[in-house]
Amino acid sequence: MRETIRLIMKLVLMVLLSRTTSTAQPASTENAKFASEAYAMGYIKALIDEVTLGR
Repeated sequence: MRETIRLIMKLVLMVLLSRTTSTAQPASTENAKFASEAYAMGYIKALIDEVTLGR
């Protein structure tokens, strides 16, 4: 179960990263990418908690 969750998280992060890649990224873009990754991780964790714990 835990491996499946990690795999899903990696897949979503790869999709997010592929959308925000460019050749030269200023610091603001890096910060935005990090924020979107953190948001996605939190969202996925909330979904997993909702499914597994029934919240």
